[in-house]
Amino acid sequence: MRQFMTKLHPYLQRDGVAGLVKYLDSPGRSRATRLLLTIDEKFIGAVQFARDFAAFESRIKNEPLPHVAREVYDYLGMDLRLDNLPDVFSQENQPAILMGINHEAIIEPIFLVSLLDRLDIRFLGMKVFQYLGPYIADYIFPVLPKKIATDYRGSSKATISNRLDPVYQLYKMENRTLEEISHLNQQAIENSTEHVANGGALMMYPCGGRPIDSAWYSGLGKILSGLDPKNLASTPIFPIRMTGLSRRFVYRKINRAAFKRQRRDSVYLNILAPIYVPSELSGSRAEILLDYVAGETESRLRSGTISASSDEMFCFPPKNNISYMPENPPVNLQQGS
Repeated sequence: MRQFMTKLHPYLQRDGVAGLVKYLDSPGRSRATRLLLTIDEKFIGAVQFARDFAAFESRIKNEPLPHVAREVYDYLGMDLRLDNLPDVFSQENQPAILMGINHEAIIEPIFLVSLLDRLDIRFLGMKVFQYLGPYIADYIFPVLPKKIATDYRGSSKATISNRLDPVYQLYKMENRTLEEISHLNQQAIENSTEHVANGGALMMYPCGGRPIDSAWYSGLGKILSGLDPKNLASTPIFPIRMTGLSRRFVYRKINRAAFKRQRRDSVYLNILAPIYVPSELSGSRAEILLDYVAGETESRLRSGTISASSDEMFCFPPKNNISYMPENPPVNLQQGS
């Protein structure tokens, strides 16, 4: 795997998924690669999906990212209704943090982006997402896990699973020290904080791909600690949960899309009532701010404060497959305000 990824890495760095396609179409491929491509062409469809995705990604140069994202999940045969969205999802120059609270199927960010009708969206996420393509990369504030540093002395080991994991191999090819990774991550936090302070929308997953009851990463707390009292108190944080997605489900959808035998499936969306951090907490340590948001998120998950009426409380799947507004949204989120 490492030898293959070493050859592929420069293509991905330059052109993203389109580079992967170029590499697979290049002459001089090994016999093993040709065999795998033949099997994929007949049964899996991953390469065809890569071609189609590369075409979508190239359109981001001239089209809004949310529009292209909606076309991607339409191509995959997925339906997601977008009514009853907060005004801030479509109005630029109004700060907002979209906080995904589950990320098991990899492609959830596509759905979160598609909720917005604004161009000032950015994503705080792992640097590997920049390998999707150069136009998507412009929307990402990239971070890296410290355990892939060349001088990392923790318990991370090159397990068999890691050796076979292409994402892990891409991380290792970054060939960065702990100091370099710390600098990259700090820059991403600073850029994210500045973006929100200037009225932008930021998308992130504080749990990464782990369950919501896992320990949260510290990035959200650091961003909030960098906001002044006014920005901190006026920035809504929307916890968003999706159901109907799994990696197995996504792999099946990719297979069907590649072979043009897609069927429609629904992805269910819950937008919890927005969280506003009290201005009194301004200046608090990042850990305190993170704990506050985590506690408020847990409270909303338990109480079901996501619905527009009392008979449509927190449930999976939601009764009408729609996103919900809170019962009493703040003034700046109400229609016509």
